[in-house]
Amino acid sequence: SGAGPRPKARASSAGYTASLSEELSQELITYYDFLSVMLNRRKLEVQLFRYDLSNGKAKWLTPFLVGHSIAGIWHTGIVVCGKEYWFGGHIFESERGTTPFGTPTQIQTLGETMRTREDLWNFIQTSLVDEFTEANYDVLTHNCNHFSNTISKFLLNESLPDEIMKQPDI
Repeated sequence: SGAGPRPKARASSAGYTASLSEELSQELITYYDFLSVMLNRRKLEVQLFRYDLSNGKAKWLTPFLVGHSIAGIWHTGIVVCGKEYWFGGHIFESERGTTPFGTPTQIQTLGETMRTREDLWNFIQTSLVDEFTEANYDVLTHNCNHFSNTISKFLLNESLPDEIMKQPDI
């Protein structure tokens, strides 16, 4: 009959396609990232909060003790989704920057993840709750930095910087 051309079916998904194009913005992504976008997950910033347990004394004491200066004696926590995850004999989830260690000495952005808070909490409950306990705590070989490293590997598939992980080797 005399009706004009029919709109194409793709027009109804134009907004979604534009949004997906912005999200991907010509960067190479993994299959996991692609599925995350399709499931409406978004990138979340992952930060490392560092607390110097020496309160600045490590910088001037360590040259005499170990022959070279180190920036700090680090306690670490991972911050994602507005929460800080840390280990101190037990696994803790706190509001960011409210741990008993005070204000972070350094805050470092480690990257972005598409894992959700629920993914992380499930990982902690199923994989870490029996490994990171008061009985398993060791100040040199199984501490807060090892916990933060495990969380970083889960969220980003990357380890923490060597200056933190090799601190006991000084």
